[in-house]
Amino acid sequence: MSADQPYQVVWSQTAMDAVKEMGRLAARTEDNQKLADDIARLNERLRIYPPPGELRKKRKSIEQYFALFARISLNIAVDTKRRLVMVRNCCATP
Repeated sequence: MSADQPYQVVWSQTAMDAVKEMGRLAARTEDNQKLADDIARLNERLRIYPPPGELRKKRKSIEQYFALFARISLNIAVDTKRRLVMVRNCCATP
């Protein structure tokens, strides 16, 4: 794959469940649109330049990161060879 192609972003079931829970909690504070905007910006950011945080581990073409983006804490894995980003888990930060 060409280096100028965007990364494919995949959200694990754990991460999707976490986003749903964040949405449920955000609905209480009428912050749903802000959360939706943050998730959309995060997804776009990961497609263009995925390593947004602290490198925790690297093995061959797989890099694991902990990151913070717009009040969202993330655990992601990036396969630089296949140009794939896996959002393994996430949670809202205060």
